[in-house]
Amino acid sequence: VDEFLKRLDTDSTRSGAAMRSAVLGVLQKQSDVVRIAALQAAITHNTKEGIASSVAVATVAWWIRNGANVSDALEQAQLAAAPWIDIDWCVLPNLPVSYHGVPCVQAALYALKLHFDDPCTMIKTIISYGGDTDTVAAIAVGIRSMAPNPIVWPAWCNATLENGPFGLDFLQNVDAQLKMVWPALDPH
Repeated sequence: VDEFLKRLDTDSTRSGAAMRSAVLGVLQKQSDVVRIAALQAAITHNTKEGIASSVAVATVAWWIRNGANVSDALEQAQLAAAPWIDIDWCVLPNLPVSYHGVPCVQAALYALKLHFDDPCTMIKTIISYGGDTDTVAAIAVGIRSMAPNPIVWPAWCNATLENGPFGLDFLQNVDAQLKMVWPALDPH
């Protein structure tokens, strides 16, 4: 572990910390979400951009999971990430989207705001941005999956998803494990 930690480049402004953060929306307290998002980001992305991106994603995910509408969740993310970077998180960045955390999160949150209730259109919109669209989609879908109303994907999505070591079966297993530990909230 010590050798691994010595080899880490902790000064990254890329999007890895933000990509890992939507799942933090399952935590019980919003204060834990911000604290843990900042902590996990600092391990590999100990920059104001890396930490703020992680905190913004985790915060939106937590508010969405707890029934907030998208606008309110985005507003809360602005407040939570402001100690690191005080920017507008819900704007379309320069296109094509770069691989850095801030523009990836901005693009994901912008697409969520436009198409929260239509995930297929959200994905198509993200693809149209160009650049690091797989990262932007991972962030946006990760956040959207925290909503009390589940995403209903077309049947062909599951039928055509590859099933290698980290394919459909793996993802369904991870989903089932998360649901066992953190069951869905009762929307009532």
